[in-house]
Amino acid sequence: MTLSRAEFAYLYYPGSPYARPPMRQDPALVWFQIQQNSEKGIVRALRQYGGEQLGYHSHRCAPDPEVQNDARMWTDCVVVARFGEPDTTASRLFGTIFERDGRFKFVSYANKL
Repeated sequence: MTLSRAEFAYLYYPGSPYARPPMRQDPALVWFQIQQNSEKGIVRALRQYGGEQLGYHSHRCAPDPEVQNDARMWTDCVVVARFGEPDTTASRLFGTIFERDGRFKFVSYANKL
């Protein structure tokens, strides 16, 4: 469901702003930061919603994706669901979604829960 290290290296990083000045960073550092934020995010989501019944209602992302080489990056995505309560709640459960050739993967599970 998330990008593997190889997918990051060959598909994501070359088109990212971190591959070029002025934001250029070593790919290993960018991967490390993504992984750390993803681990924190999945732990937060499981602590907040783990063990509760989930009733998916809908989702939405920013209307226009960022285009990077052959990929589209869907940002600001939220899931609208019932998390063990009768009312729906919109929650950002993950970070950017990477789309390439009609296939989708989470870049990370980073969130602000």
